[in-house]
Amino acid sequence: MLLSTCLAVTWVSLKLAEIAKVTRRHELAALSDEVYRKIVFDSRVSTSIASLPGMRELTTVVGSFSKAYAHEA
Repeated sequence: MLLSTCLAVTWVSLKLAEIAKVTRRHELAALSDEVYRKIVFDSRVSTSIASLPGMRELTTVVGSFSKAYAHEA
């Protein structure tokens, strides 16, 4: 299962919890693309699926220092 931010989507916590439930039930691996996680607008909150109960062991998070801290204003 791949969760990506390339479409500028901030996952709603309820939807993310549903995805996590299915992932745990079927013992799937989750790959979470969080390259742009720190760049959030409209007072939204970015939640990593790895932070949800039982998901840390099933999730690989991809990030980028340069994307998170060196973006253009």
